[in-house]
Amino acid sequence: APTELSNSRTATAEDAGGDWEDVSGLSKKEQKRQDKRLADEEEARMISAMTKKAIPGMGPASGNIPGMAPAKGVSSQDIDARLKSVGSAATAALRAEAEEAAKKAANSTSVTINVPEAKIGVLIGPKGSTIKMIQEKSGVTRIDTSGEVFTIMGPPQAVAMAEHAIRELLEKGYTSMAFEDFREELIPLHPSVFPDLIGKQGCVIKALKTELGVEISIPEVPKNAALGKKFKVSVAGSIAAVEKGKQ
Repeated sequence: APTELSNSRTATAEDAGGDWEDVSGLSKKEQKRQDKRLADEEEARMISAMTKKAIPGMGPASGNIPGMAPAKGVSSQDIDARLKSVGSAATAALRAEAEEAAKKAANSTSVTINVPEAKIGVLIGPKGSTIKMIQEKSGVTRIDTSGEVFTIMGPPQAVAMAEHAIRELLEKGYTSMAFEDFREELIPLHPSVFPDLIGKQGCVIKALKTELGVEISIPEVPKNAALGKKFKVSVAGSIAAVEKGKQ
């Protein structure tokens, strides 16, 4: 007698050790064959529908494509001509890009500057702000900072501007490029006032720079300098800030 199963299938003597028969009356093998046949038919219908659609940007397909009827008023020569025109346009665009790149390369130069390790932080600035400012205002292509060698690349005039700004930073600790209306005043002072101007651990000069918005550069005093000789202290920044700093 057949044995009842919980999944609504029955096992017969003929099916023992073979395929299970489900409620549809088909064995597993027969069901798989039917599913595959239905899937193949669906795929064939989809392919047929796709081949009948027009290609965007082109007229109806010509009779050269197997399985498709020739389009009225459009020959294979028309399609070939259109394809050639598209290819010619792409080639022309690539040629124009190559010529533009060649012009840029011909109008480009580079300069390398050796930077002491102690000055690298001054040139780069907080979070790269100083070096970024120089690159943007000068218009150079890029500034590579590899160790103690900085390489500036770009159009000659832009490279010259960036080089000048970097050398100012190395020599003075600031650059005129950072100010829109730059002005620099040299104030002669006796070295005896330098300690008071600097303050303990530089606290006074830092406060002056912050409050006035100026850059102050104090020169080094030679050991054999004359006792009464004065040295020029540089005060630089915007015109208004420098005038205030002089007071």
